[in-house]
Amino acid sequence: MDLESGRVIGSGLKPSVDLPHHLFLYRNMPAVNGVIHTHSNYATAMAALGRPIPLCLTAIADQFGAEIPCAPYVDNVGTTWARRS
Repeated sequence: MDLESGRVIGSGLKPSVDLPHHLFLYRNMPAVNGVIHTHSNYATAMAALGRPIPLCLTAIADQFGAEIPCAPYVDNVGTTWARRS
């Protein structure tokens, strides 16, 4: 994926409908080096609350070392997500 143009490089696979969200994060948050995209009930709930996933388990500490930030929950209608950013 070319982050500037959003063009798929070297693959015949179609990108996710959430590609604009991911590109926005990469383009506007230089500290973001990767996106873990999930719709798990817990991650969605934390995003809807506008809160990170807390460092409450040793497994989280072992894997991430800190709380896990969540992007704000937004729908995919139009450019709603860009207006919230």
